[in-house]
Amino acid sequence: MYLLIEVAVNLAPGVIDRTLTFLVPPELLPRVHKGSLVLVEVNKQLCAGLVVDLIVDTDRTRLKAIKDVLEEKFLAPQLIELGRYLASRYFCPLSVALAALLPPATGRRLQRCWRWLPQGKKEVDAAFSLATCLPAPAAAIAAYLDSHGLVTEGQLRQFARRPVLTRTLALLQAHGLLKEEWHWRPAPRRRQQRWVVAKKVAASTVEALQKRAPRQATILEQLHKHGPQPAALLAADGGYAALRRLADRGLIEITEETLSEIEVTAPPVKLNRYQAKAVDRIKAALGRGGYFLLHGVTGSGKTEVYINCVREALAEGYQALVLVPEHSLIPQMVERLQHGLGVRVTVLHGNLPVGERSESWEQIRRGEVQVVTGSRSAVFAPLPHLGLIIIDEEHAGSYKQDAAPRYDTREVAIKRGQLEG
Repeated sequence: MYLLIEVAVNLAPGVIDRTLTFLVPPELLPRVHKGSLVLVEVNKQLCAGLVVDLIVDTDRTRLKAIKDVLEEKFLAPQLIELGRYLASRYFCPLSVALAALLPPATGRRLQRCWRWLPQGKKEVDAAFSLATCLPAPAAAIAAYLDSHGLVTEGQLRQFARRPVLTRTLALLQAHGLLKEEWHWRPAPRRRQQRWVVAKKVAASTVEALQKRAPRQATILEQLHKHGPQPAALLAADGGYAALRRLADRGLIEITEETLSEIEVTAPPVKLNRYQAKAVDRIKAALGRGGYFLLHGVTGSGKTEVYINCVREALAEGYQALVLVPEHSLIPQMVERLQHGLGVRVTVLHGNLPVGERSESWEQIRRGEVQVVTGSRSAVFAPLPHLGLIIIDEEHAGSYKQDAAPRYDTREVAIKRGQLEG
């Protein structure tokens, strides 16, 4: 009896538009699950692949075996099924659909490494003697590997350019001095959270900015109204250029603080009978499934219903996801949720720097986050105990993705709710 796996790889999706079948070596069997990230060889190229199905078969043994398991539980099984739904509903390859669920730069986190094999003084001396007989820079590379043990190929580029380095490493490997290995690079680390604090400015300064730099004026007004804000949130709509110009003019200060230092819990707002009825109906559906349309004009108190529903979900041990139609609305939603709930709210959207987005994705996947807010792509946030999805202004056209996979966020959210149970 052999275990086979169906693997989706996002390598040349125009050519590979289906899953590939691989054999699992016996030593890797305990580490392979649906949703594992594995190292496979496709067209003589090593790449990362996502396990989308497990198959027990007794006949097909003449298949390529996977090289290694990079992450045992990288994506939850229900998210794999959500990827299948995307591929079927919106007519795109499964690998392209699954790529929408993965953090940025997933494919670039695979790195080639070299391990020094000689052990003991006698073996090392013989290795050095052999290396000195080989073309340069073999001796220098051998000495460096001996002192470090395992190094990335990037670390060895200080000794020679790529063609020469490749030939030298092949020679050392052919003589049994090196072993090639592939490792999964840790997720990019984001820089410490930066916060923007407004300085006292005259009203005439803000009025002048409204005429020649309306985006800068909007940021200043928001800071004066709501207090310090994360730089990433303020830059979500128009980038960091406006923040840099305000800082250069001395109108704001960008500092580094922890989020918990400025969290404030606002007293609960008393709901009217219509709001309370909506909260009660949604609360009754937690853990059982269902979807609701909350109708109300601007200013009618829908956000207070959101906050109370999220509070109820958190009280029952669930996590919550709140979507907004535009990046520019994220800071306001974060401020309302944090002050209404007193919990950390994590932001996830496509305009975040790669390092910050990757780290946020990993924190969400590990269950360290209770509430996530963002634009349409946040519907794929890997919350392990998701119990509530809120789509603010769900009729907005911006909830429809115009690049593959071309999905409708409302439809995806409903399907995800069904899969999460």
